Amino acid sequence: MITMTGGALLLNKVKLFHANSKTPVSLEIKSADLTIRDTELIFGPISDGNLINVKNGNIILENTIIKGTGNSGILKIISLEKTKAVISNSVIIPSLAKKIEVISSVDSKLEINGTSFDTGSASIYSSLFVLKESDLIMKKSEIGSDSTSRIFSGFDIADSKIEIDNCIFNLKADSGISFIRMSDSSFELSNTEISADSTNEFLYLLKGNTSIIN
Repeated sequence: MITMTGGALLLNKVKLFHANSKTPVSLEIKSADLTIRDTELIFGPISDGNLINVKNGNIILENTIIKGTGNSGILKIISLEKTKAVISNSVIIPSLAKKIEVISSVDSKLEINGTSFDTGSASIYSSLFVLKESDLIMKKSEIGSDSTSRIFSGFDIADSKIEIDNCIFNLKADSGISFIRMSDSSFELSNTEISADSTNEFLYLLKGNTSIIN
């Protein structure tokens, strides 16, 4: 849909409809700044790929709704590499897919505030965060998962630093829930409410090694 290298792109007070797509990336930004403000992005089924992919840049997502429709294949909503991301007062709802990663990040910094996430319904698994060598600060946000997803993963992190404050997590899945799985990382959790429904197979709040949790 949009590919950009260098410069800056502002999407302000627009409504975008992205229909059935077989392209690997719908919104691709390299070495550039992307700002999405007061905008609604509705996307149809994506075969296998990324909705938003930012490398070596900056992304600001403010007062924006990202909502999926239809049944996708392997779906990544936001993918970051060597990027700074600021997400505030927004809503992200992936819909249906085989596999879902809401935010995946490598060597990036993320700040999230006042945002609502739904991890959608995935026939294999849905993941909220998949982070490697990244820093995440998230405050005053709400996260929900769908009971029709086979497996839900909250935080799958390696060599990363996480700070969560004043957030609400409502965890559901059919077969299993893995809330935090981390290695060589630190995780700080404060003033936060976590509730989890029973599943048919397993429920882990924490699995990790060589890590620190407070």
